[in-house]
Amino acid sequence: MSMLPSESPWRQFRNLDDKACVDRMRDICALLGAGDTAHLIVDALLDIFYEKRDSEPLCIMNWMAAAPNSDRAISRRLISTYIEEKVWYLPVELRVDTPATVDETCDVTVYNPRAWTKDNVPGLFEGATEVRYTDISYQTPRVRESNPHACRTPAQARQNMILMCLLTEGVGMMARRLGEEFQPYLMRTLCLVLERVGSRYELLHLAGLKALDDISASGGHGSIAELIAKNADYITNQITRRIKKAWNTKSALEILSVVIDFSDAAILDYLYAIIGDLLSQCCELHAQNYLYTYLQVFDVFVLRLGRWFPQTEIQTEAQSNIDILSDLMQYIKNEEEIERLLKEEEGKTAEEMYTEDVAKKDVATDGDETVTKDAPPLPWHVEAAKSIIQRCVHFIHSEKRDVAVFSMQVVGDALPLLEGHDDELLPLVHQLWSPLVERLMADDHVVKRHAIELLVTMAHHAKDFLRARATKDVLQPLYKILARLSNESRRKDKGSSYRWSPDFSLQMTAMTHLPALVEDLALNDIGVESAMCCAHEYLSKDQPRPLQELAVVFFQRMLVYRRGACWLFLRRLCQNELEAVPPARAPLSLATVICVPHQAPVEFDSNVKAIFGIKS
Repeated sequence: MSMLPSESPWRQFRNLDDKACVDRMRDICALLGAGDTAHLIVDALLDIFYEKRDSEPLCIMNWMAAAPNSDRAISRRLISTYIEEKVWYLPVELRVDTPATVDETCDVTVYNPRAWTKDNVPGLFEGATEVRYTDISYQTPRVRESNPHACRTPAQARQNMILMCLLTEGVGMMARRLGEEFQPYLMRTLCLVLERVGSRYELLHLAGLKALDDISASGGHGSIAELIAKNADYITNQITRRIKKAWNTKSALEILSVVIDFSDAAILDYLYAIIGDLLSQCCELHAQNYLYTYLQVFDVFVLRLGRWFPQTEIQTEAQSNIDILSDLMQYIKNEEEIERLLKEEEGKTAEEMYTEDVAKKDVATDGDETVTKDAPPLPWHVEAAKSIIQRCVHFIHSEKRDVAVFSMQVVGDALPLLEGHDDELLPLVHQLWSPLVERLMADDHVVKRHAIELLVTMAHHAKDFLRARATKDVLQPLYKILARLSNESRRKDKGSSYRWSPDFSLQMTAMTHLPALVEDLALNDIGVESAMCCAHEYLSKDQPRPLQELAVVFFQRMLVYRRGACWLFLRRLCQNELEAVPPARAPLSLATVICVPHQAPVEFDSNVKAIFGIKS
């Protein structure tokens, strides 16, 4: 759940350079709003806004209408103006004109002009359309239609973003001004503001949060969650209606993500059918343009499920805390039982012993009347998490980077919900493995970083189930990448642009998660040594300082996990002639050891000492 913004970052004044000037300007607008000519001023400002689409008139009108002594009719009038479709919805995406591809030509060898095109809206209609061309050459490529509502320049997109934020903020300010008189506008504005809160653009999201908090205060609600809970019936009805219309799908998904984020487990009764519809729709053709929004809803939903149904930690006894005395007593008891059975069988022929065994088996078979019971049904939140993961497996292959990255994030957030349900978890991990390996081998470092994070999550929950395939398919290529990048990052510490490069981000991600990956996969001494051979390059003083610190943490954790293997590796790294003299009062006669892992070559010395907590 996002924090409410304390300020309005979309209001960046060009000529008001300090807070005192801004406050003075707000006071002037408040006086204008309380004056007798306020309606005439608003008329003039609206004309300027419709003509030039500038942000300054909106800011002035918001301050005028929100003034304590302003005429409330101004607020009602501006709310009706702001929520008009042509005013409220402005384009914020850039227009991209790309040439038509071969697949989009009218060549009959590629495109069949007599093909039937299926068209359907779930729950509304189904049909098919046959397209026939007349007087058009098959060799003439079709012209791809560009979005006429998209912005042509980044400046226009930035201006529209500011306008939309001011419109959203204005609705909230006027709601607070009207108080209980805002209720007639609640049903008309609530879903519009919820759309803004669910926007993927940070400024719109913050503006929506601020407006939603103002609307909540106007109705006397204690919080945004209380406002949504009071109007849950209306909101879920609007979501259900919009989902059935392809052109309103994105709006419905944005609203749903906000409703889930600000609600508690009591709203699950409303969400059962909606989430089921989304899971069935997200793979259809008309939903491909809104995959990111679908994934946003799924991610918010699984995160909320994790809070509503926290997983109980299973306390497992560590292998080091074995009760040796109890095991010894059990061993003695077993030996005594074996001796007793051998004495009873002394003097019996092989035929007699065989007859007794057959008789015992028949009695056991006749007496076994137990009926295998079906496994209890999975909890609904586990079933929902399982279904979401199964859908997201297909999206990991997406060519769109943001969809592929977000789908891996959703899977990583959903896997903890399957904790304790290994029969469901392990098959899903098996399905995820192939697309995950494909993404780990991708050239895009952003995708690769998120794939590493998902691998760590999978290893944490599946443990050694992944050990063999991870060692073969992932760890060795990952070690090679880290070894190659260690040469690139050498002597590039502070002041170097390398710290802002994708390579450095990949190194940081890999070195951060490498200790947990080794521990969760339960690698043996050979596997740990392979990891240390890769990581020791980052103990060099020539590496960037953050990477050195991560390498020190890695070896410290390896000393705890596999102390013997790590100690021997560091001895080989040090290669010194120092002697480790055993203590004089040792209970056993210990030999003197040549080469101690505390004194390394100058390149590694300070970091090796840091591993053992020795001040250099």
